[in-house]
Amino acid sequence: MSISEDEKWRTPLSWAAKSDRVKVVHLLLEHGAAVNVKDMKGRTPLSRAAERANTNVISLLLQHGAQVNAKDKNGRTPLSQVADLVHLPAGSDVVRVLLEHGADVDIADVYGRTPLSGATDENKTEFLRLIRRYRAKG
Repeated sequence: MSISEDEKWRTPLSWAAKSDRVKVVHLLLEHGAAVNVKDMKGRTPLSRAAERANTNVISLLLQHGAQVNAKDKNGRTPLSQVADLVHLPAGSDVVRVLLEHGADVDIADVYGRTPLSGATDENKTEFLRLIRRYRAKG
């Protein structure tokens, strides 16, 4: 099931993921919603959840096979999306969950920027600390 809801190809799952509606996301996934379907901009429900740092939704989507390194039309991954939000309380948790599920910090977008280079350029110390800690474990 990947019913398009609007002219931008956003599905009910995408809307629920963006809105942090964990129960709705769970219900849709249990009834066969396509977890990796993309909207007009190439964003998956996981990308939409990452834009809002929705940790519980992100974990649920990953448990149901969401592609952690899926790129949108600009080449941004869910990790790229959340890198901008790492200063928020939930931002660090989301980065940690994505890294634990294999998010690649070196995937470049169409401008050649990676989540790692963006963090270095913009002095995002919390993001860099999380990456260093995760790499030390691996």
